[in-house]
Amino acid sequence: MFTPARQYANTYKQVGLETEVAGADPHKLVLMLLDGAISSLRLAAISIDKQDLAAKSAQLSKAIGIINEGLRASLDHARGGQIAKRLDSLYLYITSQIIEANLSNRAEPLNEATELLSMIQDAWKAIRSPAGSPSRMAA
Repeated sequence: MFTPARQYANTYKQVGLETEVAGADPHKLVLMLLDGAISSLRLAAISIDKQDLAAKSAQLSKAIGIINEGLRASLDHARGGQIAKRLDSLYLYITSQIIEANLSNRAEPLNEATELLSMIQDAWKAIRSPAGSPSRMAA
């Protein structure tokens, strides 16, 4: 009869995220994607330690989706040149580390992937998006 408080909290959180995404510029969106991928990898590593295969699989799938459908898809190869090409290669390597972690059920490849994404995130934070730029970023 009553909806659990947890469900209300999750709904509130989802609405907040959707609102943040709707108002974000491309620079902010890339930061959000990086944050989401890093969070998923950390949760997957915890799931490996707890031997929770279902949670591990869900988090790894989420991370791969963010990397391939978000970060790699947002690369502007025409304007990004060598940076976009190198980031694409790095994202492919990170994805291979995630797959290795899944197959071996070890957290070490995830730790490396997380560290690489964190370095990209730090560099991305150091640059500023042009105000009002509707163009795609060479993430």
